Amino acid sequence: SATFTDVWDIVTTVYNFNLDRFIGKGYGKNVYLSQQELNAFKDKEDFYDVSKQKIVLKALILLTVIKKAKNNIDKKLGNNKHYHNPLMIALVNSVHTGKADLEIFFKQLELIASGKIDSEIFENAKKELIKEFTEHPRYVFGHDELLINEKAIATINVRDMVEQVFNAPSFGGIEVIKIPKNNEELILKLKTTEKPFALIKIGDAGKWVKEKLTNYEINESYENTSYFRIINQKDCPANILMGSRAFYEGWNSNRPNVMIFINIGIGDAKKYVTQSIGRGVRIEPIKDKRKRLIPLKRENEIAAKEIYSKLKPEDISLIETLFVLGTNKDNVQKILESIKYERNKSGEIIELEKSELSKRYTLLIPVYKNIEEMSSVGTLPKFEGDKELISNFIEWLEDDRLLYPLFAEENHIEPKAIVKIKEFLDKGEFKRSNTSYVYTQISKLLRHVHITMQDLKKFKALEDEILHFKQIRVSLETNEIEKLKELIEKVKGYKDAKIEKEKYKELLKSGKIDIDEFTSKIEELSRTSNEEDFKDLKIKYIVNHYYLPVILSTKEKINYINHIINVESERKFIIELEKQVQKNGFLNDFDWWMFSKLDASLDEVYIPYYNRGHNRIEKFKPDFIFWLGKGDKYYIIFVDPKGTKHTDYEYKVDGYKFIFEDGQGKKTFTRDGLKIQVYLKLYTEDKNKLSKGYKAYWFDSPKDIIGGINV
Repeated sequence: SATFTDVWDIVTTVYNFNLDRFIGKGYGKNVYLSQQELNAFKDKEDFYDVSKQKIVLKALILLTVIKKAKNNIDKKLGNNKHYHNPLMIALVNSVHTGKADLEIFFKQLELIASGKIDSEIFENAKKELIKEFTEHPRYVFGHDELLINEKAIATINVRDMVEQVFNAPSFGGIEVIKIPKNNEELILKLKTTEKPFALIKIGDAGKWVKEKLTNYEINESYENTSYFRIINQKDCPANILMGSRAFYEGWNSNRPNVMIFINIGIGDAKKYVTQSIGRGVRIEPIKDKRKRLIPLKRENEIAAKEIYSKLKPEDISLIETLFVLGTNKDNVQKILESIKYERNKSGEIIELEKSELSKRYTLLIPVYKNIEEMSSVGTLPKFEGDKELISNFIEWLEDDRLLYPLFAEENHIEPKAIVKIKEFLDKGEFKRSNTSYVYTQISKLLRHVHITMQDLKKFKALEDEILHFKQIRVSLETNEIEKLKELIEKVKGYKDAKIEKEKYKELLKSGKIDIDEFTSKIEELSRTSNEEDFKDLKIKYIVNHYYLPVILSTKEKINYINHIINVESERKFIIELEKQVQKNGFLNDFDWWMFSKLDASLDEVYIPYYNRGHNRIEKFKPDFIFWLGKGDKYYIIFVDPKGTKHTDYEYKVDGYKFIFEDGQGKKTFTRDGLKIQVYLKLYTEDKNKLSKGYKAYWFDSPKDIIGGINV
């Protein structure tokens, strides 16, 4: 678990299993870094600045949401044996200085604990969290995406925070408790409760009491017990751990879920940041099983499968995430640099470049919004439950409105879901279940019928939604990486020799260049290539691609490079597309066209769809996107080469149709004078094997991607 930053340590490492690889293999929490510019703590003159309060509130709201997720998990499983008791760690840069970071953070906690919270700031903090998580759900460590139930955040109130974080029934002043013969720890609790909520661990607690806590009630604990030593126990009441660099290494805990760095990042913080994050990533969903639940489930761990089937994916995602917050832009930048450094030890990052052609055109992508509408009963799958038992219970209640107070808070439902339950009982399909507990079945049925669909919000110009080509990680010997880079440069600079020679000849004839310049340019052309081979890779210059060059593998699985085209169906499509373009120029009827590979793990270009099997909205990320223009007509075509055995394609097609079609055919949208239509094309080798209802969305030749388009 050592974190090396010294070059000698790195080059003499026997086996690299650093933080990036550790999490990638499923052994730790995914890491989410909030990248909002939060620089309030830089101003040390104003302890009561509203921006400081918002930062601390965000961290506390996050902790509250995660603790409620843990409560949900315990309820669903009927015990508290799984996962950990969520904890927040506040790491500060200064402790004993005049305007110490620890003091500033303590003052903000005191304000919030005593109820001096601006309700507008509280609501804005929640909205900003929701906005960031929905717009930027990617982890900085981890290959999944953060799953967030927006309502779980939106419905958090101040009382939830007081109960979950401060362990108190109501607001109150802070009481400080000293531990006999322990000069490193201070315990904090509210005067309205007997349960502590926080622990301060610093080098000289006595000095801090004398300098910073002169006006506070200081009591001494009856027990000479170190709270820090029991911090990992599930019954430890401390929800916040505050301190400085003193405890960034040498201790282990599964508990951290929120980590806030306050003014840390000045100077070389690589080792400190990565070591600190390393304190927070450990996980243990099942006793003695130290991988996340989904990796355990994929390994056919029976207990993991059983647990996973009972829990909400959003609750799992929250409890298995470490949220990292920084308090200023430089702070966050240093954390990112440290993470990039840690990643680079897993291999070198190679960045490809956007093609010059891509800069000439406005490449549009769809952006979506939530619509408050639940799916009709007819689109929902069978519900696993006892229809008669549920019906009898609702009839016994006599008043349907009683269902709302009984189940609303736990399931975050709206009153109209009660009506939907009655409709489902009347028209929906049931699958017999062995579960006899009616409360559990009704809770599940409420979630089953309650879904928030998404629709098109607008089309926006492509910015950094496609970025996988900047994150190609290569794990090879240095000399091999240099060779690969050299070949990439050679292909990237490729230009059609015939066309370029004719151009240079005209320049020579007109006297705009002399014979030496002509010779030099011809020599430059000879040093470029439209295709090069490297190990199991082909590096290709592909006409009209968004970035250059395109890297394809010649076999399915290659473990030394990522974010390239390495799936057989995608590779076949690219090769066939090239042939068709060169052979018959089937796209020549358009004024211009471009396309790009999409990477599901990093890129944010997608179509939302309702996955009936999982009963939630998911993102369909096709493998390619095409843009075509003809006059004021603008076409976006999503292309997904997949085998027809992937039966969930029907859900994805339904999601596409819901947004981009109506009963008459394709919808036409407008933006800046353009008439925009969106198409979905699924590529297979033989579309004749498909069911009739979805055959129109499949094609078996690249030239058919423009089938149905009226140019």
